[in-house]
Amino acid sequence: MTPDERRTPMASPWHILILLFLLMIPIAIIGAIVYAVLSSNRRRSSAVAALPHTAAPGWYVDPENRCQLRWFDGGRWTDAVAPTGPVPPTTL
Repeated sequence: MTPDERRTPMASPWHILILLFLLMIPIAIIGAIVYAVLSSNRRRSSAVAALPHTAAPGWYVDPENRCQLRWFDGGRWTDAVAPTGPVPPTTL
């Protein structure tokens, strides 16, 4: 075997760039998910801050969707929602 045959082939710069690009894709996706979750939590907490702490528990216009009402328990917004428009009568 000659010395040239024993050398391991070196990766070309293109291979290294492609590998770095492929590693950046999952990092970018994870970063986007983390950003979306954090910004969603900030919007929810700012909605609570917009309502005075002396507000009585009750149905208020949802800060995130003006087409529905959201229950405020006196301290925080809950997951309970209701439509704001007229409710059609139920048939018995």
